[in-house]
Amino acid sequence: TIGDKLMRAPFDLARAPLIRFAVFKLAKEDHVLRIVAHHIVCDGWSMSILLGDLSRIYSAKAAGTAAQLPPAVPASSYALAMNAFYSTGANTEVKNYWKNLFSGPTPRLDLPTDRPRPWEKTWNAKRIDVDLPAELVDGLKRMGTRYGSSFVTTLLTAYELFLARITGQRDIVVGLPASGQSDMEMEELVGHCVSLLPLRSTIAEDKTFSEQLQDRKKGLLDAFDNQRFTFSTLLRELNVPREPGRVPLVPVIFNMDMEMDDRVSFPGIEHVLHSEPRPYEQFELALNASSTKGRLVLEWSFNTDLFDEPTIRGWTEEFNELLRRVVADPGIALAALIEDGREVAGHPPAAWNGNESIVAKELTVAAEFDRIARAWADRKALVQGSSSMTYAELRNRVDALAAHLLEKGAVPGVPVAVCAEPGYDLITGLLAAVR
Repeated sequence: TIGDKLMRAPFDLARAPLIRFAVFKLAKEDHVLRIVAHHIVCDGWSMSILLGDLSRIYSAKAAGTAAQLPPAVPASSYALAMNAFYSTGANTEVKNYWKNLFSGPTPRLDLPTDRPRPWEKTWNAKRIDVDLPAELVDGLKRMGTRYGSSFVTTLLTAYELFLARITGQRDIVVGLPASGQSDMEMEELVGHCVSLLPLRSTIAEDKTFSEQLQDRKKGLLDAFDNQRFTFSTLLRELNVPREPGRVPLVPVIFNMDMEMDDRVSFPGIEHVLHSEPRPYEQFELALNASSTKGRLVLEWSFNTDLFDEPTIRGWTEEFNELLRRVVADPGIALAALIEDGREVAGHPPAAWNGNESIVAKELTVAAEFDRIARAWADRKALVQGSSSMTYAELRNRVDALAAHLLEKGAVPGVPVAVCAEPGYDLITGLLAAVR
């Protein structure tokens, strides 16, 4: 459609304007105003300002008066304020907060994908919108108020538990976009002022949901207090490993757009605000809670090279069920929320896990490799392209390299660095290092 073409058409960042407006007449009294903006000049907060200004201009035009608009804030004001913050050294405390939060091994969230991740990052995306029932929204808000938490914190806490449920991980990182306009007291600024906050949470299964909710309230407030630190700077400070097929640190996003059109009214006209799905997304999975006129929509965006639509639809049902359970019983143990109902949304039944095997403590990788290599000496151990290597050949290479390491002073407890491209040499080096 023309609207889709308008969204997909690239912007030339060297030429203004970087925002497009188009009006489509569907019927005599039915029109669509399409607004497409490049993210470099507009974020969610900015869109709310633009809609408010449009409303004032239209209302004034209809009344035959001049529009009274708030003074525009130059984007340069925000840039100068941020530069001043960094130049005074005031960011040291903020930097230390994030470095302390991610001290130790950096967690990596592994979503269960429907197919292997491509070697290089892809951007193809789709979105599924799910209306959250009004009674469930009201229940979540009442529960959050009972424990002194905002609706954003309540929904985010449930989302983190959902991610722990589908990944099996207990150290969860979720990216949360934060608007810099509010932090800098520049509420009328239109521009891109978003800081991506990597929120880290630990899921302790012996806690209750209400206890986790209260803990996350403090974590979220602390993160907002320390938002003047760019995500790219944090990645450099933490020295997060880069992988071509993955988003570093935060492959999963949570966001909430609350009442974006609360300042919007057009005399004599009924309007409905709707955000169009983007065909391309940066992250593997993103949940955006969009609220307009008492209606809350959960917008699930996902990478179509990783996930099939039925998988995401199953997850939306599973998440909604999790929300219903915490509203019904805020004192429910996290273990019950995470482990129960694994058959939902394609999870295999617990019976499929098989029986546990007792492994002798004295068994080592080196000993097990040696046993297998002797028992299956003539069988293929490695295949690379059109070539292959038997267990006997691999064992001979490993023994030769292990002997060389011993000559160079390698002994148990001394680290051995292995640097090699994926292939025969890498496997040989790893096995030789543990011989």
